[in-house]
Amino acid sequence: MDVPYEHNAGTPYIWASHRDVESYELMKVAYEGPFVTPDAYHTNSPYSVEMINAGAVAWLRTEQWAKERVVIPAGTSLSEFIRKVYTAGGAVYKEVRED
Repeated sequence: MDVPYEHNAGTPYIWASHRDVESYELMKVAYEGPFVTPDAYHTNSPYSVEMINAGAVAWLRTEQWAKERVVIPAGTSLSEFIRKVYTAGGAVYKEVRED
């Protein structure tokens, strides 16, 4: 496992037809709100992508001072992600493509 994740993780995986993986759509979203990532309060976080995805720590959580305590772990659906960001007083922006 490559620790810390913030110095070892690459871009998100892109589906390739030669892999033995079911196809999926990769959607880009942006968010704003009182959230911190696993590297918060660390010079180098003690987590790898694999550890975070396995649930060792959430990908996002609200700051200690936030009014609402919100945790967004790996595997959260888009609709649940949006709901949780709104609960924390944040906003979500989805990429819109017009083909």
